[in-house]
Amino acid sequence: MPKKREQSARSKPLIIGHIYNSGVLSSQKYQKAIDYLNEAQKLQPECTNYADYYAVRADCYIMLEQYEKAAAHCSVALKLDPQYAYVYNTRSTAYRHLGNTQLANKDQKKYGQLSMSFALSKR
Repeated sequence: MPKKREQSARSKPLIIGHIYNSGVLSSQKYQKAIDYLNEAQKLQPECTNYADYYAVRADCYIMLEQYEKAAAHCSVALKLDPQYAYVYNTRSTAYRHLGNTQLANKDQKKYGQLSMSFALSKR
């Protein structure tokens, strides 16, 4: 059984925080964010949370309208962490843009299930 995903911001690799805090994403420099993530992943081979790298890259690819790359990166993130609810939502968006409604709906359902179970666990 996969380990339950830590929801704390502290569990994210430092580069993820840097990307959000530096304004790279808010200034729509998505390719620059992807480049940062690629470089950081090379420099941090000991990192155990690569799912976040793939998830943020997928978000960037969505914004760049590169939906096949977004879906592929989501799939890798989910292979690394099958409980990463947000990534199912992102991949659902990519699948919709690619015209695959069936897979989009399946991912949206999984996103809802994981989000609900997380919300209930916080009661």
